[in-house]
Amino acid sequence: MAELNKNYIAGAWVSGASEIEHRNPSDISELVGLFAQASSSQLDDALDAAVRAQTVCPDRADIAVTGAASGPLALAIEGLSRARGL
Repeated sequence: MAELNKNYIAGAWVSGASEIEHRNPSDISELVGLFAQASSSQLDDALDAAVRAQTVCPDRADIAVTGAASGPLALAIEGLSRARGL
């Protein structure tokens, strides 16, 4: 059985509400890993932690957002942040 890859939320590795398998696309019998799927409350916790982190070190917040988050993930985070009035 593959080890569960947990989510890192607010300084702790946590299991999700469910798990998803990741398989090798060229050999689907090969299980690459199991990954935690966050619940909506865990997503809220992660976003809250990210906001707190930006207030602790605001000079680096722009670097983290523009450098690390791109594509669909960045759009999802931006949309959720706007919806929450952040």
